[in-house]
Amino acid sequence: MRARAFLLALLWAGPAEAAVRSVTLEKPARDFGYFLGDTVSATARVVTDPGTVLDRSTLPAVGPISGTLDIRRVGVEAGWAGGARVWRIGVEYQNFYPPDAAVHVPVPGYSLVFSDGEARFAASVPGWQILVSPLRHALTPMTDVRGLRPDHGLAAAPDARYRRGLLASALVALGALLVLLLGRFGQGISRQARPFRDAARQISELGSGDGAVRSAMLALHRAFDMTAGQAVLAQDAAAFVRAHPQFGSLAPEIERFFGVSARFFYGMEASDAEIAWLAGLGHDLARAERG
Repeated sequence: MRARAFLLALLWAGPAEAAVRSVTLEKPARDFGYFLGDTVSATARVVTDPGTVLDRSTLPAVGPISGTLDIRRVGVEAGWAGGARVWRIGVEYQNFYPPDAAVHVPVPGYSLVFSDGEARFAASVPGWQILVSPLRHALTPMTDVRGLRPDHGLAAAPDARYRRGLLASALVALGALLVLLLGRFGQGISRQARPFRDAARQISELGSGDGAVRSAMLALHRAFDMTAGQAVLAQDAAAFVRAHPQFGSLAPEIERFFGVSARFFYGMEASDAEIAWLAGLGHDLARAERG
């Protein structure tokens, strides 16, 4: 009966502390001067016998722990020192208490459980506190103006050197602004003034086949539209040439382009000859545009 009672006592026994050698709480360098939203960290240093393992389910859980504090993160490091197992449990807290005056906010302790495979051992990390201050001091009415003092006078400083520096900085900033404007808008203006040049370059990079023909024709259509400032259809070809006489020598080719484009987009098959002809037309239009 005594042996049975002893075994039952072992089975029902809670965590023991025989394998926990020491528990030390490493608090921050200051425990005051904290405000709403500030974070503060503390590390528990637990020294145990070799062969012990931390039951991580007993670590503090991330989230609210009181009406004033939340746990943001928990970290665990394990090492050795003097033949003993050293555990470092770092906990970061965040304060959510907005006091009207400075007040101590308790940081609760917690318990950890270790195991050596046969028995479990408890380690209690003590609680502590921080001093939380209000975001602003309460305003008190001024009853005695004799305590007021005039502002200290400021000695005049020579400002010629500062004016020269300010002028040089302004000139540098203006130059940089001009470079940025030219880089951003100059190329865009150049491209808009030379749409057929861009179309010719795009066509020269195409391959062959129906897809290339379609891309070439679309590039030339966009160039016609950009030059005219509106959509140019087949029936508008003659009016386009009259409005832009620099393309007068290419009027037959322009008429042919709109005719070929209409047939192609309604099912005509393309060949490599069309790509070569479109590339040549693009270069001729770009040359006329430049002249």
